[in-house]
Formats: sequence, structure tokens, C-alpha cells
Amino acid sequence: MGTVHLTRTTPSLTFEASGEPADEKIWDILVSASSGGTLSFRAVADDYLSSNTWLQVTRTGGALNAVNITAGSGDVVTLTPAVESQSFNTTVTTDSYRIDGLTIAESLNTNTDLYLGSTTDVWTNIIIEGASGLVVVGPNFKTNGTTNHLGAVDIDDTTNSTSVSTGSLQTDGGLGVTLDSFFGGDITVANILSVDDVTNSTTTTTGSIHTDGGLGVVLDAFFGGKVTLTSGILDIDDTTESTTVLTGSIQTLGGAGIAKNLNVGGDVKIDGSLETVGDAGIDVAPSSTTSLNVALATTAKSSLRMAHGTAPTSPVNGDMWTTSAGLFVEINGSTVGPLS
Repeated sequence: MGTVHLTRTTPSLTFEASGEPADEKIWDILVSASSGGTLSFRAVADDYLSSNTWLQVTRTGGALNAVNITAGSGDVVTLTPAVESQSFNTTVTTDSYRIDGLTIAESLNTNTDLYLGSTTDVWTNIIIEGASGLVVVGPNFKTNGTTNHLGAVDIDDTTNSTSVSTGSLQTDGGLGVTLDSFFGGDITVANILSVDDVTNSTTTTTGSIHTDGGLGVVLDAFFGGKVTLTSGILDIDDTTESTTVLTGSIQTLGGAGIAKNLNVGGDVKIDGSLETVGDAGIDVAPSSTTSLNVALATTAKSSLRMAHGTAPTSPVNGDMWTTSAGLFVEINGSTVGPLS
């Protein structure tokens, strides 16, 4: 077999298949030197008056500048893995592409799937350049490598998410976001939510977590700092009874400071001393004229009860006690009693 060498300003090679339908017989290949060295593959009409270029290659010296492919509806254009990178500087519309690299300066539209890589699904990177860079893919877009977006990613799909495998954006791995994120709907966390920010909270609008609404927690919550309620009520519906300092619906290892009234519906047990700075009342409101004000005796109960016991070994002035013998009082260093 020898070599066919065509030399002229615009050399061409024409193929005509006999027995084919009208306008489907003729194909040609031509070179146009005036375009900087362009090799074109065309489908030509029978009258040679019209043609469609389906593949065009440009070069500068021995280097290829670009491979431009145009396909009609229903056709598939395949760039084999030998083509490691392909740049489209104008809008390209086709039905399917399989290539190893893709740089899009303006836009790429596909009517069906877009595969980047070989037919064995070894896919690589996509780079979308410029503010007008646009990829329109339908119905699927698949890549097994990194996708770098120099501009914004806008997803117009409105599918809601009800699980980790639903919604307009899904990932089998993690999600890393450097700057702020805004969500217009609910956020459901199936595992642990960890916030590493250490901003302290001094108001309802400061701190590493703040909400304009309420906070509902089903299980335990632990706070390493203070809990401040600037307004509203602390309402605890737990009904656990208290029998020691370590039981009950409220427990504290420290003290309790209460600026206003305290109402207790059950018993109060004090293991230490009880000191009242102001006046006190037992079953009656405190009196401004007596330090301790007790309610009037009734036929049902007395105002004050001191159970029978034994006399203290070293009583102090003012002490009062009862024994089976009667009521005794320590007055000016002497025990007086039993009183009758």
C-alpha cells in the first residue's frame, strides 16, 4: 500500500457510497490553510451546495489547538481516553460525551448523560471557567474525581430531603464548608452535632449557638458554664421526690441564692442550721413586731410543739426543753422548771 499525497491550497478527499438514500451518500475531508490549518470532516448533500461539519481540528505547528465536535439529535460523540483534555471555547450541544478532562469557557449542553472519563468509568476533573461558564446536563451528571467550581453552584431542583438519600443535593461522604451556610428549612442530624467554636454567650444573640425560637432536648444536657434566664420561667415537669441532697428534680452541689419568695408544696428538711435574717412566721404571716410569729392554737393542733426529751448537760440562757416532768427554761444561768 502506498501513500496518497494531495497538494493544493484546499486539498480534499471525497467518499461517495452507491445505493444510499438521497443526501446520505457523500462524505468529504478537506483542509483549509487560510484558517490557520483546519481539518474538517463533513456530511455533504448530493448537490454539493450544502454540508454539515461534524468534526473539525485546528492546529498551530505540530500542536493541536482544539477539537470541535457537532452531533445531531440521537447521535453519540465519543472522545476516547487517548484525548486526555478537551476545551470548548464556544457553546457545544450534543447528546453524550465521554472524555478524560473538560474545560468549559462558556457553556456545554447535553441532552442526556455526561460522563467524564473512559467507558470503564475512570473519571477525572471538571473545570468551569469564567462568570458565564455553564454546564446544562440532562438527566444525569457523573464524575469520579474532583469538580472545581470557580463560580457559584446554583441548584434549581426543589426536591425536599427526608433522609440522607433524598433531596436536591446528596453525598455519600462528608461536607466541608469554610464560610457561612444558610438553610431555609429544617436540619436533621442523625448522629452527633459538634460545634468547635468557643465564643462565650453573654446575651440571647451571642455564643456559638443561638436561636430565635425555643430549644427542645429529649435527653440529658450538660453545661460547663452558667445558665442565665433573662426572662421567662424555668419550668420543670419532672416529679421525682427528694429524700436526700442527691435526689429530686433539682440538685446542686453548691448553694442556692433566691432573691424573692420561695414556695414549697412539700416538706423542707435542713441538715444544717436555719437562720432567718428577717421576721419569720409559722403557719401565719411574719409579724413586724415579733421575730417569730406562730399561728393561733386550735382544737385540732397547738401553735408550737417541743417533744419530750432529756435536759441538756450545759444549757445556755434562753434554752427551752420539755421532759415527762414538764417544761424547763434556762434563765440567767439557772434552770427554771418544771413550769406549770
